[in-house]
Amino acid sequence: MGTYQVFDDLERFKVSPLLVSAAHDGYRRLPGRPVHRRHWQLAEDRLVVSDRIESEVRSAVARFHLHPQAKASIEEACGVLRLPVGAPIRWRVSFFKHRNLP
Repeated sequence: MGTYQVFDDLERFKVSPLLVSAAHDGYRRLPGRPVHRRHWQLAEDRLVVSDRIESEVRSAVARFHLHPQAKASIEEACGVLRLPVGAPIRWRVSFFKHRNLP
């Protein structure tokens, strides 16, 4: 079994920005056997999520699953996420040109 350490003082664990990367091949049954990579970068004032599909595919769709009480909308070319408590969270999506990977 692994060893885990629990921090009672989160300041000792503070990292900015926090980077998390993951990948999976759960779509390998599709043409081109795509691999999905997602990178999360969390700083004090923003969260940046970057997705990359490694394959010869020409199109892809990204979905974020929200809690049923969360409401998402578009206002003034910006996404807005409203939760039952707290201030609204504003977000935007940037698209990058498709390129074939070697």
